[in-house]
Amino acid sequence: MNFFRKSGIGSDIRYSSDKTLDYIYYSILGGELHTKIRLKPLLNFFSTKKLQKNPKILELGCGFGINAFEIAKIDRGFEYDGFDLSEDAIAQGRKILQKKSLQKSIRLFCADATKYDFQNENKYDFVLLIDFLEHVVNPKEILSELRKLTHDKTIFLVSVPTKNYKKYFGDDFHRRVGHVHDGYSLLDLDKLFAGIEYESTFHEYSAGFPVNYVCSLYYKHNFENRYLNFLKNSLLGRLNFLDFLNDEKHGCSLFSVYESKSN
Repeated sequence: MNFFRKSGIGSDIRYSSDKTLDYIYYSILGGELHTKIRLKPLLNFFSTKKLQKNPKILELGCGFGINAFEIAKIDRGFEYDGFDLSEDAIAQGRKILQKKSLQKSIRLFCADATKYDFQNENKYDFVLLIDFLEHVVNPKEILSELRKLTHDKTIFLVSVPTKNYKKYFGDDFHRRVGHVHDGYSLLDLDKLFAGIEYESTFHEYSAGFPVNYVCSLYYKHNFENRYLNFLKNSLLGRLNFLDFLNDEKHGCSLFSVYESKSN
């Protein structure tokens, strides 16, 4: 993905607004800063991995469906079911679906996927937990329920904030976005997925030095004046490429691929 592809991540939200200025804003700037950073490993995965024909993808905590829309820019040959508890987010996503004519590939549900009646559905090939596990108090139980919807070749794609997250994004922002965990280490995730007999086959850190300091400025300082915020987003939001030093010590986000130990 080139610089302009990365900068445009999240720009589809422009289709959910009837305001011309919103359309122009998101068309030029794309989504917010961390979205562009944290989605790179996921999109690289789908860009480089040879997929089976029409894979079935399940996502929990999908928001307005940003991950599905970004994957569709790579390849439309998939079936996606996204679940989120926010009525507003799902309404946004369905509006985008209509504008982009993706209703045949993408379905969005305002429901709890762990309580949804899947009895007439096939098993999923991929399960996306992208910035989801930090929001739930019972991750073990959720993984146990999800295991019923998978087969032996199903791959879990997971993104979580690390324990460095609060340091740069700020404790206030950390609480405001609804995190109930202070971040995960790779060891934390490994122990969690060991409960369903899955293991990590690849992991990658992101939002490391020096972009972690850019994130600190971006998320800790919000102006009441919308024009100052537009200027801040214009200047800082384009610096997502400054993500050079990434490891457990510096990265604020962790992406990991989990596959069954029986494979």
